[in-house]
Amino acid sequence: MPARRPAAALTVAIAAASALCALPGFATPAEMRAKFNSSPQFQQADRLVEEGHAAPARAILQKLGQSPQATPEMLSRLADTYLNDLEIDDAGMNVCETSLSRAIKIDPGYGRAYKNLAKLKNLQEDYKSAVSLATRALQAKAPDKAALRQRALAYDKLHQGAAALADITEFIGAGSTDPRDYLIQASILENLKRYDEAISAYNKAQKLKFSDGTCTRIVAILEKQEKYPQAIKAVSELITLNAADAHAYQLRARLQEKAKNNKAALADLSKAISLEPAIALYKDRAALYTKMGQSPAAQADLKMIEKLGSRDF
Repeated sequence: MPARRPAAALTVAIAAASALCALPGFATPAEMRAKFNSSPQFQQADRLVEEGHAAPARAILQKLGQSPQATPEMLSRLADTYLNDLEIDDAGMNVCETSLSRAIKIDPGYGRAYKNLAKLKNLQEDYKSAVSLATRALQAKAPDKAALRQRALAYDKLHQGAAALADITEFIGAGSTDPRDYLIQASILENLKRYDEAISAYNKAQKLKFSDGTCTRIVAILEKQEKYPQAIKAVSELITLNAADAHAYQLRARLQEKAKNNKAALADLSKAISLEPAIALYKDRAALYTKMGQSPAAQADLKMIEKLGSRDF
């Protein structure tokens, strides 16, 4: 029976502490956590993260994280300063894992820490672990719906397209207005060969934030479907926004040629060359000249290719 005394003593101590916290004038653990999270330092760091200033935010959060009063929110925010960095290295990943594991130890019901760990596992290409952690984030006492995005990304990498689509669609339906989520949805739909739906999702992303890359994806789908007039129209809109984009003219030239509009294709290649006299463009135009039976013009382009290739850069 003596071996049970420490446990009994601990039970008494916990009961006494709980009774003490219940007395007027004593803060509960939840109240203390809220107080620490409302500190000016954490509020400043939180704002800096939202504004994209990771380095100064990290400096503040590292100091806060070293304190015995560090909260799960502080530790998760510290991880954010690394996870939002496209050039995160192994050292940064280790800091994330340590901080998030500590956050979960403090509060096993804090969903955001599990979600951030899922994001870390996606970056590490450990997709099965990412699915498991994202699921725990969604089932936590304080769930984080953003885990649906991380689980969708992981499912997609695991070639579970239907599950990936269900998750990202649910997340968008919950009120996301982030263009990245529509891009994820579009990519999943494209992988599932549901091309018209993919284009619709890409267009929704474009309305939220225009991107040349998204326009290129739409064109690629239309080209795959052999819808050349629509693809040409999409590239033309891109050229209207940036008339100095040689790649866009080259892309439209390829589409014009596939649509059997060789003269229009030739005009686009010539325009691209005037903007960027690259060997690849001369090769394309030489091949088109040959196809059109204009051998002298094709030979002139081939000579230019030799001249450009002999340059000592």
